[in-house]
Amino acid sequence: MQLKKRHHYIWRNYLRSWSEFEQINTYFIDTKKIIKTNLINISQEKMFYKLEIFTDIEKEKIEFLLNDHCEKSVLSSAKELLKCFYLYSDFSKNKPIPNCIKEKKELEEFLNYVQSNTIEDILTEFENYGKRLISVKSPTELDFLQDKEQLSKSLLFLTIQYTRTKNIKDRLNHSLKDYDLIYNEKFWILLSFIYALNLTYYLGEKFKLKIIIYNNISEINFITSDQPAFNSNQENKNAKDEVTGFDLFYPINNRLAIKLVCNKDIDSFAIIDVDEKEVIEINTLIYDFAYKNIFFTSERDIENLI
Repeated sequence: MQLKKRHHYIWRNYLRSWSEFEQINTYFIDTKKIIKTNLINISQEKMFYKLEIFTDIEKEKIEFLLNDHCEKSVLSSAKELLKCFYLYSDFSKNKPIPNCIKEKKELEEFLNYVQSNTIEDILTEFENYGKRLISVKSPTELDFLQDKEQLSKSLLFLTIQYTRTKNIKDRLNHSLKDYDLIYNEKFWILLSFIYALNLTYYLGEKFKLKIIIYNNISEINFITSDQPAFNSNQENKNAKDEVTGFDLFYPINNRLAIKLVCNKDIDSFAIIDVDEKEVIEINTLIYDFAYKNIFFTSERDIENLI
C-alpha cells in the first residue's frame, strides 16, 4: 500500500494546461517573485487531507453541523462521506490487539494508509468527473454540458475544486473560530464537502442554470491560481454586507473559461468570444481571487497584473 503523504489541493492534471514538461510559471503574490517550478512541488502540503481521531462529543457536533448546514436533497450523500470521514477514528479506537510484531506492523501500516489516503482517494474519484471538462480544446466540445448526467458530474467536480483549497480551509477556520462550542478545525474537510454538495444542488437542481463559455481569441492567455474556482458574483449582498449571490467561475485552460450562473428564467448555454481587453479583465478577476500563487503560460499574460 503506497502512502500519499504529499497532498495537492489543486489538481495537478488541471495545472498541466499551463505547464511545459511538468514545469509551471508561478507568481508568488506575497514575495512578488516569478519562479518556474515542478508541478509536484506546487499547491501541496504534507498530510493536508489527513483524517483525525474524534471524540464522541466532537461527533455530536459534527452531526449537528451536518443536519444544520446540509440541504435535505444531498443529506444522504453527505452521510456516506461522513462514514469515510470517521474511518481512521473508528479503526484506531477499535483496533485489535496484535499477536506478534508482524501483525503490529501490518496494523500500523493499515491505519497510516487510512489516515493519509482516504480523502485523497475520494478527491481522485471527483477528479475523474472533470477529466472530460479539462481536456477540451474548443468551446464547441463543451456541448456535453447540456446533457443532464454529464452536467451533474461536471458540477460536482467544479464545486469540489472550489471548496477543497487551502484558501477555503483558512477562510473557513478563521470565520468559524469564534464558534468553538460547535466547530473544530478538524471538521473543515467535511464542511467543504457539504458546501460542494449544496452548491451542486443549487446549480444543477434548485435553480435554472446559465452556462457561459468564454472563448479566448486574443494573443494573451487566461491565467489561473491556487483558488482556481471562485464565486465571481460579489455584487449581491444582504444588510450585513454578506455576499448572497453565487456565480461559479473557472478557467478550464489558458484559452477557455466557464461561468455558471444561477438563473431565474431558463437553462441556457452560450459561447462568448473575448478579446484582449476582456481577457485582461477576466485575468484581473482571477488574480483578485487568488490566495498565494498565480499560474501562467507567458509573462505577457500577467504584465498588466503585477
